[in-house]
Amino acid sequence: MHFPHLTGLFQEARIDDCIVCHIDQAIAQKLGARRGKVLISHDTMRKQARKHPDLTLDHYRALPMALERGEYRWDPPKSAIVIFVDEHCFNTTFRACVKATRDGRLYVVSFNRMRDRHAAKERRREHAVIRAHL
Repeated sequence: MHFPHLTGLFQEARIDDCIVCHIDQAIAQKLGARRGKVLISHDTMRKQARKHPDLTLDHYRALPMALERGEYRWDPPKSAIVIFVDEHCFNTTFRACVKATRDGRLYVVSFNRMRDRHAAKERRREHAVIRAHL
């Protein structure tokens, strides 16, 4: 991820989409995307600032790792919930939602921290596991 670009989105100095990372092609195809490139939009960053004001810019450094190593749970028809346990930087569990657009692109539509009990509850839901946590 190009962190200066994300910083621009976070500070509302940029409005163009930012590449977060590239995920496994098989996961991308399962979600209905053509490629594994995952983007985050200006609109999502504005929504994030309103709904998750506790997230600092530094927390977004965990987003690429969450998408590359997290547990993917299918949320039909074209999205996945990603649960990532970060034991190295923030010692917390993150939840991201990734969604494929009609034209085959992948976007992060939500990113937040979650308590362990909420992560356990999420794992009990009926969503099929696309890939286990790495």
